[in-house]
Amino acid sequence: QQQQQQQQQPQPSPSSTRIPPQNEIYPPPPPSTASTLGKVAWVACGGPTGLFVMDIMLVILLLGIVISYLSAVISFLSDTPLTMGSLGDALVVATCMALLSLVPDLGYLSKASAIGLVVLAGTFAVITAYGVWGEHTTTTHEGDE
Repeated sequence: QQQQQQQQQPQPSPSSTRIPPQNEIYPPPPPSTASTLGKVAWVACGGPTGLFVMDIMLVILLLGIVISYLSAVISFLSDTPLTMGSLGDALVVATCMALLSLVPDLGYLSKASAIGLVVLAGTFAVITAYGVWGEHTTTTHEGDE
């Protein structure tokens, strides 16, 4: 009767039950402080090299974003009477960006963000009003009579 029960139970195939060899080395798990993207890089590259490369790539990306913001603000302010020269504008903008990034919780900036959105909406309203009801003058040249 025991032989019949053993025959009725399905036996696992040799290919489905893989026992890893004793000398097979697995990489250590990623650190618990790693972000999700860092954990994916850790597993994809087989260890800390992937995490290191991903961190370096993100730092380069963020530095490029900061530099492009600085360049845009310098070019916007260069033609206004508010400019302090390109170096002075860059120092003021970099200081403001640094102070805003030191906030421990970005929820503190919600009121400033709301004020910024109201100012942006007001700017669009003024531009639209000027386009619709603004002074439409045509310029004539001396020879166009």
